[in-house]
Amino acid sequence: MKKVSSVGRARVLREDSTDAIWGALQDATSPNDFLELSASLVRDPDNLLELPFDSSDLPDLTTGPDRAKAEIENAVLIYEALGAMPKVAAADERLWTYLALGPCRPYMEQRWPISDIRSWKNRTQDRWLMKSATYGVLIRHGISRLWWLADMTFDPGLTRPLSSESGDPWAYLKVALANEDRILAIFDRDAGLVSGIRFALLEHCYRAEGKATETWLRALMKEVTLTSGYRDLSVLDATELAVVLAELDPDALTSSST
Repeated sequence: MKKVSSVGRARVLREDSTDAIWGALQDATSPNDFLELSASLVRDPDNLLELPFDSSDLPDLTTGPDRAKAEIENAVLIYEALGAMPKVAAADERLWTYLALGPCRPYMEQRWPISDIRSWKNRTQDRWLMKSATYGVLIRHGISRLWWLADMTFDPGLTRPLSSESGDPWAYLKVALANEDRILAIFDRDAGLVSGIRFALLEHCYRAEGKATETWLRALMKEVTLTSGYRDLSVLDATELAVVLAELDPDALTSSST
């Protein structure tokens, strides 16, 4: 693991500074041009505002060959530093843009580099900047995804099966970040917005670890989406959801059709 320094405390960019950064992206002819222009904006204290809530100093984020392990650690560290923010504050694009281009830039350059890829402006828009804080955008942004995934899987009371079995309040976060496909399949869909369904899907993935391929997960989520069209899964408890997911499991559907 390699620690990447993230010095200082979180801040929020002023609205006009955020707009200027988007303008810099449009005008830049290279990644270096954009990073230099944006760096001058985020370093200027006149462009920054204090957070409307208490937070700790930002942590050193990690990168390394074991990406999942590093991201789990990063998510926990970011969540502990920023705390359980009000959702309005956690959906503020000015916060995440500042973190990505400011104190967390060394991490971003290693985890989501833009210098050596052809479509660097697309990646910058998806992973570094945030035009509007929709749910999908928050889950894709390089820094906000860490906080949001932690917040949406944290089980401090160990009330859910995987947390209770392991004694680990981050058990579901570890399942989510063990596979990047799970993040897009579960958290970037309407099903991921419903707490009970989200936890049930992660638990099902964990129990099906040996077969939980990208193809399997895509097929499972297709069935969940179809079922949600005529059945309100959000009213089911954990036991009922486990039964439904077992029935919708691609292997179970294959077996029943033969």
